[in-house]
Formats: sequence, C-alpha cells, structure tokens
Amino acid sequence: EPYQETEDPRATPEIVADAKNALYVIEPDGTVHRGSRAVLFANGQCGWWLLPAVFWYPPMKWCADLGYYVLANNRIFFSRFVYTKGKGQHVEVAAAPPDAE
Repeated sequence: EPYQETEDPRATPEIVADAKNALYVIEPDGTVHRGSRAVLFANGQCGWWLLPAVFWYPPMKWCADLGYYVLANNRIFFSRFVYTKGKGQHVEVAAAPPDAE
C-alpha cells in the first residue's frame, strides 16, 4: 500500500480510510490537518515557518491546495525526481521525548 498504517486511537475509521488519498497530521490535542494543511503544519513544526505563514490563509491556501492536488495525483511522476536512489524512502518520525524533571 502507498500509505502507512497506524494504531493511533485518534485516527478515526474515516481518517484511516482516507489516508490513501491524503496526508494526515493529528496533533496531541486531537486537531486534525489534512492534505496541504498537514504539509504546512509539519513544515512549521520543523522550523520552516515561512511556508505556513504564507500559505495558511486564502488566497494563498488555494495555491497550496492546488499544488498538493497536482503532486498527490502525480506521485509516481514526481517521485522520479525526489527519490533518485531506489523506489522510495521510509522516514520514521519519532515523538519528542517528555521533558525530564
């Protein structure tokens, strides 16, 4: 399958079923981001604040949605340029460890 599986209880059956169509990010408080919003949120969390600052609100959000739609519906084509060594890469993202007190 082109998408990962999760056993996270916050991932509702609807999210799991739609995960083959769009990227999802679920925040610890349960806030769900889908598609371009998920990408922008993840970029913001990685310190790339400029992308979400520019593309979070309309009309730029519509540009982000269009870009996400084009990339998501042409994954195989665009993967030729991103993953040049092999057929793809798997990236593990670990949760931040709790603060030691």
